[in-house]
Amino acid sequence: MIPVLYKTYINNVCAERLTKARAAWAKKDVDSALNQLSVILPNTSCFADADSLINEIKLSVDEDKKRIIEEQQKQYQDNVELQR
Repeated sequence: MIPVLYKTYINNVCAERLTKARAAWAKKDVDSALNQLSVILPNTSCFADADSLINEIKLSVDEDKKRIIEEQQKQYQDNVELQR
């Protein structure tokens, strides 16, 4: 029962964060959007959508910001790998 409740909870948090990220991105607030996306866990139901939004943002920003985003993505992936 607890694993089911936890999974439901993290999926709800994921959806909330993704919605906030999309709203920030609609206002072109890249930093706020990325902050919301950076805490979405890879085992949630909306992780693929979050990853797609990150890639969309990367395509629309300048090279300096793109490098920062890529570094954050790498650091996040490294942390995910360490947790496994």
